[in-house]
Amino acid sequence: MIQNSSSTQRKQNQMSTQGERLEKLRKLKGFSQQALADSIGVSKSSVNKVLSDGGNFEVKNYLKLNEVYGISLDWLILGKGDMFITEKPTQISDELKDVVKTEVITLLNEYGVIDVVK
Repeated sequence: MIQNSSSTQRKQNQMSTQGERLEKLRKLKGFSQQALADSIGVSKSSVNKVLSDGGNFEVKNYLKLNEVYGISLDWLILGKGDMFITEKPTQISDELKDVVKTEVITLLNEYGVIDVVK
């Protein structure tokens, strides 16, 4: 799961946590927690955990939010930039690349595809 970046600089007009940003999306769309969960194929408890900042989605669920709602992953995960993507991005930020790379390595290690030495 992608973790909130503690080094993320907060802007006055942006939410400070993933949970707050996801809640903003949910309210903007007029969805209940269950409706949001259903729209991306997760349980209501998964949504609730993210909303309360007690958990994070798997990478595939962030990608589904991006696909279904046109939400910017930089905004949702890192708290940077605009909420919605106005045009298809040609690249992702270096910070988001690092977050995703870490997540992929962790998953590959968990599934025994690679062995990460600590």
